[in-house]
Parts: sequence; C-alpha cells; structure tokens
Amino acid sequence: ASLYQSGCADGTVEDAEVILEQLHLECKKALGQLADFREFTDITCDSSLVREECLLEHLVAEVLDEFSTPLQARGVQVQIDPLPQMSIYVSLVRVLYRNLLDNAVKHAKNEGFKLHFTAEHDENGNTVLGVFNSGSSIDADEAAKAFDVFRQLENNTTGHGMGLAICKRIVNFHSGRIWVESSGNHFHIKFYLLDPVTECN
Repeated sequence: ASLYQSGCADGTVEDAEVILEQLHLECKKALGQLADFREFTDITCDSSLVREECLLEHLVAEVLDEFSTPLQARGVQVQIDPLPQMSIYVSLVRVLYRNLLDNAVKHAKNEGFKLHFTAEHDENGNTVLGVFNSGSSIDADEAAKAFDVFRQLENNTTGHGMGLAICKRIVNFHSGRIWVESSGNHFHIKFYLLDPVTECN
C-alpha cells in the first residue's frame, strides 16, 4: 500500500500500477519457490512410498500428453527409445520426467528442436535413461552446478531453479546417479535408478 501511495504521490497512477504488477510477479515467484522447496523436502524416506512395477514407455507417454500443447506449437520432433519395465516409485519418476521435459522445453532456443527419450546400458549393466534435446548447451563449469538448489541454467528463463535439484533428489532416492552431457548444440541429461534406499542420507 505504501508503494502504491508513493507511486501516486511521486508519479502517476500508471506508475503505481506498474509497481503493483511487479510486486504481484515477485510474490507469485516466491510462492512458486516455496511450493518447489516443499516438493523438494517432501522426497524423503516416507513409509507410504512403495516401489511398483512400471513400464516407463507408458509413463513417458503420459508426461508427453501433459506437454502436448507447447510441443505441438513448437513443432518438436519427439523420439522415444524402447524403455524398460522397472520397479520404481512411480509418482516420483513421473515428476522426474516431467521436470526434465519442462527443462528441455524452456531451454531449447529453436523451434522444431529434437527431443529424445534415451535408454542404453553402461559397462556395469545399468540401464542408463535420459532426456536429450537439441537447441541448447551448457559449459562444463555450469554442468557441474546444474543440480544445485535454486540454480537456473539461464537467467532469462522462467522457473525457480528447483526443477533439476528435485530430479537429483528423486534419483538419489532410487540409489542412482544423474548427470549432464553437453556439446555443440545439444543437452543430454542422463540418469540411472538402482535398488531402494534403506535410510535417508
């Protein structure tokens, strides 16, 4: 209210309305950060969470359906490798893929970019999953910090810097590992999920 009164006294009503709009946006951003942080802290050793057998192809298809409007509007080329059936915390892995897809859509700069849900095996026999997108990249220094809390890969994008941190916590809850590979004009987040954790670190 004091800012609004100041705007009316020192400038115009239009100036005050601009200030109020800025305050509204900042409040909305703060509420979003709180919601993301709550989601981040809620990923704990909750006894109500149980692993279930899930065909990842079906889960990814559900997440893609949520993003159908922006993907179609940008002419995104979607490719999905044959994805395995795994014993996972289904609700958490859905959030994991949702956040990775949201990250790709936000940071890919060109229209018609390639979006590829990958699956391969490493030398230890682990199934390495991932989300690849063209149209964006990151240098090695930034890649090492990509999963930090409140870390945004670019300052000019929307978001609260929690999405990839939540992804890391979900992967850790599955005793797995997540990392970024990037070169040229592509960005590839890879991860694997292992046996359930027995206690929170």
